[in-house]
Formats: sequence, structure tokens, C-alpha cells
Amino acid sequence: MGFFDNNRFLRNGSILFSDKAKGLATVQCSIFKGINRGDDRIISISKFDGSILEGIKFAMDFIISRENHTFIKSDFGRRNIDAYPTRSILEGVVNAFAHCDYSLTGTQIQIDMFSNRLEISSPGSFYLHDKIQTTYILFQISYLSDATH
Repeated sequence: MGFFDNNRFLRNGSILFSDKAKGLATVQCSIFKGINRGDDRIISISKFDGSILEGIKFAMDFIISRENHTFIKSDFGRRNIDAYPTRSILEGVVNAFAHCDYSLTGTQIQIDMFSNRLEISSPGSFYLHDKIQTTYILFQISYLSDATH
């Protein structure tokens, strides 16, 4: 089984990786001022619609460019500290795209950055369960403080 059928057209699953995937893999990234969606101020919202690979890059770029980056000075230079480990962010983003139910129309992967955590959620249901149009928080990581390093 390959990416192409007998007529050399992309199979349904592989179309998500193509450049023509507009409208299939959608991600919305939001930054909230406080600790929940009900806070009165949304700092930023960006939306992407395209292939899975481009969506993963968009989400990673959004999070990494907007997370808190700090550093600690020492006699030997400085040590950079990011709010979230890059490897953890990548795992959460890839899982959201991998476990998303693309048959649900009008839904999207949601990435929400709050003052104290990052949430990545994906629409669909868990494997082998009834199709319920629910969004599951697949990944949540709290903000890393200086005390954790």
C-alpha cells in the first residue's frame, strides 16, 4: 500500500501531507492574558489551514516565538531557559495532528497559551470509540519557573 492508487492519484490519507490539503488540516493558536479562556483579554490569535507538515511547522513556530525565554547570568556566561521544553512541545503538536479526526468538518486543532500553561487539543474521539464530536486536551504543560531548573 503506497501513497498513490492505480490511477496515480493520492490516496485519502496521504492527501493530508500534500500541498493541496487546504481545508483539511486546520490549527488555531491563541494567547490568553490570564489562566482561562474566560479572561477578558486575548493577546493573539493566528490560524493556519494546509498540510499536516506545514501545520506542525506553523504551530511550532507560533509557540516557540511567543513562549517566555529567560536566562540566568553566571560567572561563566548565561544559561537560556525556555518556558517549555522544545521536545515536549513537538511531541504535543505531532500527537494533536496524528490523533485528529479529519472526518469531522468545521473543527480544528487548538493551541492555547495561558499565563501559567500551554494546552494542545485535538477534535475527535479516542480510537475504537463511538464518533462523538468532542475535543480532547491531548497535551498540557505548566510554565517552567526558575525553581525547576
